[in-house]
Amino acid sequence: MKQILLIATMLLTFGVSQAQTKYYSRQEALDAVKKDGYELEYVYESLKNDREVVLEAVKENGSALKYADESLRKDREFVLEAVKANGYALKYADESFRKDREVVLEAVKTNAGSSLEYVDASFKKDREIVLEAVKNDGQALEYADESFRKDREIVLEAVKEYGRALEYADASLKKDREVVLEAVKEEGEGSALEYADASFKKDREVVLEAVKANGLALEYADESLKKDREVVLEALKEDQYSLSYADESLKKDIAIEAYLNNSSVEFSSEDQKILDVATKELEPLYNKLKGKLLSPDEVLSLDLSNYELTEIPALLGSFWNLKSLNLSGNSITYLPEELGQLKQLEKLYLTGNKISNLATIAKLLPNTNIIGGN
Repeated sequence: MKQILLIATMLLTFGVSQAQTKYYSRQEALDAVKKDGYELEYVYESLKNDREVVLEAVKENGSALKYADESLRKDREFVLEAVKANGYALKYADESFRKDREVVLEAVKTNAGSSLEYVDASFKKDREIVLEAVKNDGQALEYADESFRKDREIVLEAVKEYGRALEYADASLKKDREVVLEAVKEEGEGSALEYADASFKKDREVVLEAVKANGLALEYADESLKKDREVVLEALKEDQYSLSYADESLKKDIAIEAYLNNSSVEFSSEDQKILDVATKELEPLYNKLKGKLLSPDEVLSLDLSNYELTEIPALLGSFWNLKSLNLSGNSITYLPEELGQLKQLEKLYLTGNKISNLATIAKLLPNTNIIGGN
């Protein structure tokens, strides 16, 4: 019975091994690993010892070295070639190479500076190696000796390459204006502003640089700057979803202005019900609203104050459900009678304008509280 089980196990193992092999010819293997280094796992066993095949796999994905024949992983000449092609190959090379200074230096010189994670502890204290590592991959600062987190030159090089490396810097350097500015300017996922000293989250210049590089950095700005129209608009230009981090008082006011400047911006229907239009042309507003945002008749409040308007087009009468219309601070002298269609209008603000046909408008809107205009 034991013999039968042993034979069955051997057959099963052999069968699985055979089933996994997808590339038997050298050319097939080369073509496959050039596209995906991990395909080295599925090449014929003898080809896992082929220097060219393995090197092509490593070029595409440093981690592919784990599927290479053990003899290549112990071959210093080959490992040097491999880490020059992709520093991450060091992780799967024979452990003896983690103590080999030349191999380590070549590994961190690639854009895989984070291969510093796999080197001998002595090299994590080696300034030359650490500096090379962070220049090529700022995140390598995470794996450097603690002492380098206070080293201004090393931290500065790290954040220039990867802004969020600021997370690993000493608290004293998170208060360094130059370091923080370099960090937030670097584009990428997330924002280094998250890790900056709290004082910089209130610093308008720093926050502006941060949101220009990554709109979502607005999340980490001080509440006072989430109310700053320019800051929020810059954030929106870079990422439409940053609107969710703007102060509630500004969200509704800024929606149409941002939409007119960037047609990719999307807003919830609630945000669109109260609009502040920073434009001197109402036609673009109407066209944008029509079929793209809420229809004009769904807008409840419209603020067109202080935009140097001299006239109001008749199409404003299409905003049938308006309850509040603010035209204060303009130079309007005549209002189109189509405004009489705004039967739901409760308040009409005209302060600062001298409306010649104010009496006519008052008759057309008997239930509207008209403020100013004479």
